[in-house]
Amino acid sequence: MHLPAVNRENTVIDKGRSRVCTYSKSYLMTSCGPLVPPLSFFTFPRCQKNMRLPLVLPLMTGVALSASNVDFVCPEEEIAETGCMGPKDCVYMNTDDCSSFIYCEVSADGKTAQPIIKNCPSGLQWNDNKKECDFPENATCNNVLDGVVNTVNEGLPPSEGTLDPTFSCSDAAASQGCQGSKEPEIECIYPNPKASDSYVQCTAGFAYIVQCKSGTYKDEIKACE
Repeated sequence: MHLPAVNRENTVIDKGRSRVCTYSKSYLMTSCGPLVPPLSFFTFPRCQKNMRLPLVLPLMTGVALSASNVDFVCPEEEIAETGCMGPKDCVYMNTDDCSSFIYCEVSADGKTAQPIIKNCPSGLQWNDNKKECDFPENATCNNVLDGVVNTVNEGLPPSEGTLDPTFSCSDAAASQGCQGSKEPEIECIYPNPKASDSYVQCTAGFAYIVQCKSGTYKDEIKACE
């Protein structure tokens, strides 16, 4: 399998087919037809008899559309910042299915987006660290699907959390440190900036909102009371 070259005029040259496909900087349209984002930077359209055939390498992001009704809220912060134009913008882990991911398609208002489930290529699973479909051993969603988030210590309530893609665990660790575990990259606890009756638990780099069973969260003791 060969990779078509890209020149500075925003064209994809497929030497194997002796055809040239132009594409826009948004990666959404080629002269061979519309593309369904997100695409890897190394995933290019192949032209064949006026048809666009996706050329996808084994570790690249899948683009197969499977459903549009998803119980997921697309974060407006990333929409405003990126416009969801890049190949790894506005894509998130699907906690219900490792073999797919969620892509947020920007609405006409340019401020909101519709979450859409997209399938990974057969045999691959979602790697949220790389924002692409990967081999199963590199997938990041298995721990979430196998069970609820582990508690940091016995003083905390069961962390049956809801994934929050808007909270950055790395930023929180840099600014607030990490308390609650001997391994900061595995377990960190933070106040929920949006509500006092819950807290944020970071597990393996993913943020989960955990509701207090009663009372409010006290960051001084890292527990609800």
